[in-house]
Amino acid sequence: MKVGIGIKSVDVERTKLVLEDGPVVSHDLIIAADGVHSVTRPAIVDTSKYFPISSTGHNCFRFMVSKEAAKKDPIMSSIVNHDARMLSWTGGEGNSKRIIVYPVDFDRHFNVNATHPEELSNQEASASDAETIDKLYNLNCTQ
Repeated sequence: MKVGIGIKSVDVERTKLVLEDGPVVSHDLIIAADGVHSVTRPAIVDTSKYFPISSTGHNCFRFMVSKEAAKKDPIMSSIVNHDARMLSWTGGEGNSKRIIVYPVDFDRHFNVNATHPEELSNQEASASDAETIDKLYNLNCTQ
């Protein structure tokens, strides 16, 4: 089994894949787990009929953080306690931004979901760029 390989094109009838770096491979079985921007799906079904591309106007990013790491973070530590079941924050113009935090993995981690208008996704940010995330959600959390 190969994972993490970019696919350029798919021939379902011959079970052949053209990989992004050039080679053509053939296997008895292809498991298409290539996500929302699937190269494989259109080779199997009529995506214009069954999976039309449409936008909700919002984007979402999701991440998990350990409870121990959350306790050390100045922002997250304020919501980490034994009674926390879920935190929901809504804001922005027309309540267009939302952050939902809830415990998972027997309270050992928190799942964080944050939605925002899709035009804000054009701003560049890195995982450690708290200032950009702060501006995106207008949380006024950075020092």
